[in-house]
Amino acid sequence: MPDGQDPPDVNFREARFEVCEHLDEGRRRHDEMKTRVQRYRQANSIDDVPVNPFYPRPMSYEEVYTLLPITLAEKAGRYGVKGCAVLDALVCIQLIDRFLLPTASLPTHTELLQQG
Repeated sequence: MPDGQDPPDVNFREARFEVCEHLDEGRRRHDEMKTRVQRYRQANSIDDVPVNPFYPRPMSYEEVYTLLPITLAEKAGRYGVKGCAVLDALVCIQLIDRFLLPTASLPTHTELLQQG
């Protein structure tokens, strides 16, 4: 990466991590927690605290791989292929009511390699 450009978010040994996240469309980090804290503070009894049911759906690696190019496109646009080639992407995917199904098979990642 040329001098003067934005450094990686984390340097660890030989790794140069650029950290980014993928959230649901229109969702902003910490919004749900701020809303929940506000409701808890306004509650006068335990009955005033809403309990939201949690029914997560599994997410396959294939679904994750379809999200990664979208998330990494901003970094690729900023740093270019050569710049991305010296970075290690660390993407945090936080979708409401979704979790990674670790037993799913791994698809090929050719499209990701084309971004550097």
